[in-house]
Amino acid sequence: MLTLTRMNRSFIGATLLAALVLLAGATAHADSVTFTGGYSGNPVLTISDPTLGTVNIDPYTGTIGTQSVNLWCVDPDHDAPPVGVTWKVNVATPGNLSSMSNTLQYLKGYGSDAAVAQLYGALAALVMAMENPGNSALTDQELQGAIWQLSDPSLTFPTPPSSNFLSQVAADESWAEHHYLTSGFEVLTDVNEKSNLTGAYQEYIVMTPEPSTLLLMGLGLISLFCFSRRKAIFAGVAS
Repeated sequence: MLTLTRMNRSFIGATLLAALVLLAGATAHADSVTFTGGYSGNPVLTISDPTLGTVNIDPYTGTIGTQSVNLWCVDPDHDAPPVGVTWKVNVATPGNLSSMSNTLQYLKGYGSDAAVAQLYGALAALVMAMENPGNSALTDQELQGAIWQLSDPSLTFPTPPSSNFLSQVAADESWAEHHYLTSGFEVLTDVNEKSNLTGAYQEYIVMTPEPSTLLLMGLGLISLFCFSRRKAIFAGVAS
């Protein structure tokens, strides 16, 4: 019986800790990112930017603290950092409109905090569509093209990958503007954008679990503990 009690204590401790970590993840924000991986094997797009030219399509990989994340580029005007580099970022979330004033689009004069949040919500909707593993290479190109053109309307594609590429990019932009996300993502903007507007790395969107999803996961772990404990009690009575 003593061994069972220790097991129960260990299990409930681990369960509650996991739940707290999951719930904290909905609000905790790190201020540094490490770039851990480059090109994912998806196709490339040729854009008119004189610095970037031909750009690999997402996702890249990185870490925020110890958490691994996919980094989705929403910035066609800056280079990605070298692999292994850690840099400081301002983390903006759609639930905190004032945080949007640290983003590249706000600094470029796009509009109010609310307008900027809506723009990033549209970009996040396109990112969510890009996360579909069943996408064709052309679909990913079209979605990424829409992301970059929403971020920089002056951007053009000198060698479109298909005859209807530009019309599909426009359709994807229109869809995203009417289906923008209001939660479930963060915007990582190099602090150099705000301090001196030069030498900044690309801006990224990171998709994050909804707080309600995290809460359900935590409750599920606690329920699992209660079920296990009940089975152990019944087993003890039966013996």
